[in-house]
Amino acid sequence: MQKIFQVLTVLLILLFSNASFSQEFDDYFHEKTLRIDYWHSGSLNTENIELNKLYLYPTWPYAKKTSLDFDYGMFRVEVYDSISNVLVYELQFSSLFGEYIYSKKAKTEIATFEESILIPFPKKTIRLDWLSLIHISEPTRPY
Repeated sequence: MQKIFQVLTVLLILLFSNASFSQEFDDYFHEKTLRIDYWHSGSLNTENIELNKLYLYPTWPYAKKTSLDFDYGMFRVEVYDSISNVLVYELQFSSLFGEYIYSKKAKTEIATFEESILIPFPKKTIRLDWLSLIHISEPTRPY
């Protein structure tokens, strides 16, 4: 009987924690996807992000989680509500540019890569901060 109670307790905790993620998500985002295409350029010692295009997709196919479960990748995008300055979504990833900076060419040449990220489509205006974990610095804002 105690085992059943423990299992039910764990299931209820998971259920309610998922509901709170969903509620937080629904406060800030539509169930749509915003694809952000950008140019990522630089070399071993420099880095630049330049906005290219924005696309809207009709659904958000991923979990309604707003925070990271892990801390992997060379780059991080943080999405803030522009009015309250609250962090509402975060994404961490690696990219081709991250691979390039470890090449011999990166010591002497600047290269540019077209990259994309997907974030949930915001209900309000947002601020995006691009953070490079390679070149630890202030956030890069591509606007």
